[in-house]
Amino acid sequence: MGTYKNQKKLILILSVGLCLILFQNCSNDFKSNLEKTGQSQNQGPQTENPTLMLSCGSTPHLGTESIRMYRQERGATCEGQTRTRTCFNGEWSSFSGSDLYQFTSCEVQGVNTASCGNTPHGDIEVGTFYPQETVPYGQSCGSGMTQTRQCNNGEFSNWSGPLVHRSCEVEPPPVVEPPVSEGPDDLRLFIFGHSLIVHEHTPSPTEEKKVPHWLSVIAGQDNKSFAADGQYGFLQNHANFNNISPQWGFPNVTSTWTNENTPFSQVDFNLIMMTPANFIQYQAPSAPYFDNPSVSPLSATLEIYDQSRAAHPGIPFYIYENWPDMGGYGAFPGGVDFARYNRDTRTGDFHQWFLDYHDSLLSARPGSQIKMIPVGPIISGLVTQTPLQGIPLTSLYEDDAPHGQPTLYFLASLITYSAIYKTQPPDNLNIPNTVHPLVRNNYSTVINYIWNELQNFNYENGESRVF
Repeated sequence: MGTYKNQKKLILILSVGLCLILFQNCSNDFKSNLEKTGQSQNQGPQTENPTLMLSCGSTPHLGTESIRMYRQERGATCEGQTRTRTCFNGEWSSFSGSDLYQFTSCEVQGVNTASCGNTPHGDIEVGTFYPQETVPYGQSCGSGMTQTRQCNNGEFSNWSGPLVHRSCEVEPPPVVEPPVSEGPDDLRLFIFGHSLIVHEHTPSPTEEKKVPHWLSVIAGQDNKSFAADGQYGFLQNHANFNNISPQWGFPNVTSTWTNENTPFSQVDFNLIMMTPANFIQYQAPSAPYFDNPSVSPLSATLEIYDQSRAAHPGIPFYIYENWPDMGGYGAFPGGVDFARYNRDTRTGDFHQWFLDYHDSLLSARPGSQIKMIPVGPIISGLVTQTPLQGIPLTSLYEDDAPHGQPTLYFLASLITYSAIYKTQPPDNLNIPNTVHPLVRNNYSTVINYIWNELQNFNYENGESRVF
């Protein structure tokens, strides 16, 4: 994904195999592809679930903001117009009305009367009000009601309507008691992955930028057994089982593949997880790679799945849905349109690609029970719908690939742990100070939010995509 920007075209032309030598994902040339194909560019979400939609500050999704605007900032009279805009999934629409009215205040000159702040004598202030200050999780605040009050020589009249709440929020998810444990207590995982799971080549190397490290920490404190092995690569590389090997090793994680001369089929794994690159979503999962017209992300994944199940019949197979390349969202870090990035990750074209990918895999292998973990979408929900929205961008991401800081990989691990063990992480988890304090101080809210999101990540018929 983003470590070798100056070599990106050469790397891609020389084949994805060279990327393995460099260990990190070489995606930066694809950053503009979303823009070239018109994807992920200010499009609406695929569904209208209010629980998933982003607010615009204190204005909820589909809520409105009405303000009084004037033709001039001062004059003998102040000609005003009420202009309204609507919040749609974290972004404002344009204001209604005429752009001739562009000033938010006006001062009447030569008249011995007082204004009311920005509202001149004789004019009105408009505001949007809601019946309730909060609504239950899963419901919508609605668009609100516009009410007015008039300025009379420095004093406002009462508001014209009965409502009193100037904002509305959707309540956080209720605490859901996890079901009686049906998940495993002993997992031996092999990962076909890349640096959005294990990030080694970083300016500040640490085991805390590796999902298997955190999974081992959580499992240990939850009195469960965990082991992990894996390798770097993209789908085309992983599909070549002649080169499969235990590339990864972690100081604090047990390894199952202890002898590299042992064939993959003879290693006692009981879970497989894989993730595609995060820069290929500009075209359909079934579309061929530009440098290999005979292979697509879909066909490569089916090859990985088939060979995994041949080596380990019946083994559970999980897709780790990651997060998109940030290069198309503005200069990192200060210029990033984080609201649009999170919207695309959670409900936009990037997420829809993964849904189509998952559905296509299941269609090609009926009854296979291939599962998907929506890691990226849940992280975007956490940082837009919970107290974690106060975490700065650079406390989550270190570049525009985007590789993460320890906090990001910790959140990814909480989600992954909940999915593969089919239970919530322990309530009393000991979290180190390297994780952002908003996560530590709101840990209970975080794990409950994650659990609710996983429980509700379903097909239209209600069947779980995760469990």
